[in-house]
Amino acid sequence: DLARAHAQLAAAHRRLAEKAARDDMTGMLNRESFFAALDGSRRKADRGALLIIDADHFKAINDRFGHLTGDEALLLIAAAIRRGVRSADVLGRIGGEEFCAFLAGADEVEARHVAERIRREVELIRFRPVDERTVPLTVSIGGTTCGFGATVSELMRSADRKLYEAKHGGLNLAIVDRDFSAAA
Repeated sequence: DLARAHAQLAAAHRRLAEKAARDDMTGMLNRESFFAALDGSRRKADRGALLIIDADHFKAINDRFGHLTGDEALLLIAAAIRRGVRSADVLGRIGGEEFCAFLAGADEVEARHVAERIRREVELIRFRPVDERTVPLTVSIGGTTCGFGATVSELMRSADRKLYEAKHGGLNLAIVDRDFSAAA
């Protein structure tokens, strides 16, 4: 009947929309969907924290072992990130080996705690490519907390500056700063 066909079509449309919002490999939100969700979360929360998480030395893994092995490493890193965040946090893969997390309602202390937990979860991975010894996996994390009124662009710039500090501070670091407007 027509009502059943309409319901099936609506369900198929929802499944396609959900698939289009997700990164095919990790199942996390893709870049566009993450930023849309971040914008929506920012409107609901008066504070929060944005973390940018970048896999260290990832090009070397792809160059040495190939892209399929690199994909395996990314899947392990994505799973570690999921273990490190809180259940309500918004996660996305925004680039090749770059991920983001928005921690709605988090203050600086909680954001640092979550970032450090993610860093440790990744560091604990025992990645063993075929017939190879364990290859260490680590991430560098930059983050910023934000009060009401911060734009997504401002948050990204602030978190990216902290990521730059972590990358140039020796890697395998998590650096989270307070509200970008207070730090400027």
